[in-house]
Amino acid sequence: SFFMPYSLLWFLFSNFFWKILLRLFTTLRHPILVSILLGVIVGYIHGLGGWFSFSRTLVYFPFFLAGYYIKMDSIKKYLARIRWFAVCAGLLISVSLWLGWKIDLRWLYGSYTYGQIGHQEWFAGIYRFVTYAFEGIASLGLLCLVPWKYSQITERGKHTLYVFLIHGLLVKTLL
Repeated sequence: SFFMPYSLLWFLFSNFFWKILLRLFTTLRHPILVSILLGVIVGYIHGLGGWFSFSRTLVYFPFFLAGYYIKMDSIKKYLARIRWFAVCAGLLISVSLWLGWKIDLRWLYGSYTYGQIGHQEWFAGIYRFVTYAFEGIASLGLLCLVPWKYSQITERGKHTLYVFLIHGLLVKTLL
């Protein structure tokens, strides 16, 4: 269904709505905190998951918003200071997963309610806060490993995400 984006198409819907939400959230006093709270609250709302991927849109909006507010010069200086911490934390999480620490991947999809994941408790939103913390640490660890120098493929690389996403639509159409 057009209203239930699947595969990679959820990102295209979400990106459209993120750009609309950005105009609203930039007028708020603490926009990232409000977006995190909204991402936690949406996990309690049944029936919102797949329709227009609204659940995913709201769950991942804090990362989009953080990317909007982060300035390149300040992030480079900050990452240089926390490089070893972030890389070690990322390695610790990776080794823990490799050694058998199990996590229900539905927490990472952003399209499931807490009840669908098996947590009916009133405090299930705390798990989403923990998930946000792990995702933030993993993101910082990844950013610490990314080279920041301009190279020949940099210009081409900045245009590949949408091509990658649209190929899913073409493949689904052809198959």
